[in-house]
Amino acid sequence: MRRLAPIAAALMACLTAPPAAAQSPESMTLVWKSWGNRLVEWTLPRGGEGRYIDRAGETTVFPVTADQFDRFRALFAPYEGVAFRCERVITDGAYGSVVWSRRGVADQSLSFDSGCTSGDADDLFRRLEQAEDLLTGLRDAR
Repeated sequence: MRRLAPIAAALMACLTAPPAAAQSPESMTLVWKSWGNRLVEWTLPRGGEGRYIDRAGETTVFPVTADQFDRFRALFAPYEGVAFRCERVITDGAYGSVVWSRRGVADQSLSFDSGCTSGDADDLFRRLEQAEDLLTGLRDAR
């Protein structure tokens, strides 16, 4: 019985530890690509300097508050920690990902494809448009 106590304690610690998705990410990245080439890339820390990289590789740095980061994160909250699958109709459209980064934990990502037509595709693309509007406002306000 004494040998099982450390195993039981370790098991309880695993069961009570919050999942990675419940821990607030330190940064998030939104990237769009086509044929392997980056079209745009946005990286936002939870407070600090955000980065926008355009198709030509030009980088723009802009301030990001924790509240602004939280608004961006909230747009993708329904997809955080959830696999997104879709039925593709167009196979050579732009594609990309939203990436949640946390220290000490492997990055989590949501991959999407502009050819997606099934499931939550309409909702996801609406959220991506809102995210681009939010990010463009942050970048241009600098």
